[in-house]
Amino acid sequence: MNGNMCDIAGTIAMLDKAQADWVHLDVMDGSFVPNISFGPKTIADMRPLTKTFLDAHLMVMDPNVLLEEFAKAGADLITVHYEAPGCTHLDRVIQRIHSQGKQVMVWTPNTIKEQKQFLLSDADYIITDNIIQAQELTQQLEERSEFDRIIDAFARWLS
Repeated sequence: MNGNMCDIAGTIAMLDKAQADWVHLDVMDGSFVPNISFGPKTIADMRPLTKTFLDAHLMVMDPNVLLEEFAKAGADLITVHYEAPGCTHLDRVIQRIHSQGKQVMVWTPNTIKEQKQFLLSDADYIITDNIIQAQELTQQLEERSEFDRIIDAFARWLS
């Protein structure tokens, strides 16, 4: 989303000059997420321009229909969402990606602990979205901050 889509070669050159290790490419279909970005052709156009590791993050309803295309386009890693309707049999999706010789990352917001344990044995990478935990932590910190203010006021009153 931050690269200049009108100057992909320039963006890739800038990343190579900065010695980026990894380029994360958000592929959005307009259904799973509201935005629309690009498809495998864009990654195929990027591949000859860089040796940098390319991660095709498929934020799409059914990644199954796109796996081979993104693998052939030159993505080194394919990221899928556990919650995507097309990932009901995630073990099969992971196997299909591995059969293309690619690594797999699974994005698992709000996935229960038991499901994450299953993923640990199959996926190369797992990302957990901790927004809910972050909100809870923020609330706890705010409550703690209020508690600290009360204690400080009480301590001043005592002295």
